[in-house]
Amino acid sequence: ERIEMMSGYESAIAMAQLQQRPLLIIFGADWCSWCRKLEGELEAEAAGSILSRWIVTKVDVDDEPEIANRFSASALPALRILTTSQNVIGGREGYQTLDELQQWLDENLVRADPKIQAVLYESG
Repeated sequence: ERIEMMSGYESAIAMAQLQQRPLLIIFGADWCSWCRKLEGELEAEAAGSILSRWIVTKVDVDDEPEIANRFSASALPALRILTTSQNVIGGREGYQTLDELQQWLDENLVRADPKIQAVLYESG
C-alpha cells in the first residue's frame, strides 16, 4: 500500500507528535530532477511497508526557505530524520534508491521512534 506524503513542515511535526511516529523530511524543489526521481521511488508499491512507521513530508525549499536553512538543506534532495521533539537524528544528501533509503531508515529507527524510546526507558 502506498504511503501518503504530507506537504509542509509544521503540519508534519503536529502529525508526528499526534501519532507518536518519527519524521522523515525530504527537502526538494520543483526544478530538481533528482528530487522527482526520489519521489518516484517513494511512490513505488514497495515503499509503503518501508515508510509505514514514519511520517513522511516534502518541504519545498523555495516555499519554506527558513526551514531549509534551519536544517542546512542546500544540496537537494536533502533528507532529515527527526524525533517528535524536532531533534535531528540523521541526515543525507542526494538521491537514494529505495534499498539505500530502507537501510538508512532502519539504522535510525530505534533512535528516532518515540514508541521504541518509551519502551527502552521504561524497561531500563
